Amino acid sequence: VDFWSLDIEGFEGRVLNSTDFRKVEVGVLLIEVALQTDTLIQDVMAREGFEHIGNTYYQKKALQIEYASPDRPWLVLDAVYVNPAYFKRRSLPLPKRIPEDTHLYDCAAAATRKELGLEPLGSDAALLKTC
Repeated sequence: VDFWSLDIEGFEGRVLNSTDFRKVEVGVLLIEVALQTDTLIQDVMAREGFEHIGNTYYQKKALQIEYASPDRPWLVLDAVYVNPAYFKRRSLPLPKRIPEDTHLYDCAAAATRKELGLEPLGSDAALLKTC
């Protein structure tokens, strides 16, 4: 599996804990972690050799438009993990962090980029038409 997006409303840790990663090889995992307080996901990912390379974020107040950073009011939505063994077997470079533009989420992010005169992402035009 090249990319696995796991979002099952709080049961992510249990699913990961019961997954036999010896039978299914995963390259990149995007896991919803919003509002989760236990460490099961981090424990499983560490046990299986995955490395955490970043997060995606969302805003509690959708109308408040700001960039994501630890000192601003964005909350973690997803954690992104990579499997070094997967990349090594394929002679691919191992990602060390996710691109900064993935820290921006939904219509608020597209509007912010437009307002600040930043280079739009490919999906911004479609997003702004539907916002």
